[in-house]
Amino acid sequence: MLKDSYIKLKELYPKTYEKDIVCGFWAPDEWFDILNRLSEKIENYLIAHPGIEFQVMQVKEKFGGLRFYVNIVINEINQYIEEAEIEVYELQKAKAPPRPIIENKLKIVKKWESFLPNIPFINEPPKER
Repeated sequence: MLKDSYIKLKELYPKTYEKDIVCGFWAPDEWFDILNRLSEKIENYLIAHPGIEFQVMQVKEKFGGLRFYVNIVINEINQYIEEAEIEVYELQKAKAPPRPIIENKLKIVKKWESFLPNIPFINEPPKER
């Protein structure tokens, strides 16, 4: 499916993906809409600013987030990429399992506190030399 997503983006946005990606394309299928919007913004920018030697170097997932590397620093394009990274972060956050209830954390803390008095250096003042 990854190959299909890349081919589809390449067909839809020929200027953005004019040159082949050098270091690979890997992103979950659920990110396709986000990558599609990002690619559309970049394509429109490249059409409005002809003559830019632009290349997508790598698209990947790293630590659950989007990494979209390009060969050139352009503030507007960097802003588009950052917006897409935030969208992916929000998508991942919405999918994440719920965090443990605080009451459970308090029970764990209470359990560990019961061991603390048995550790002499915690309750004793430092010894003078």
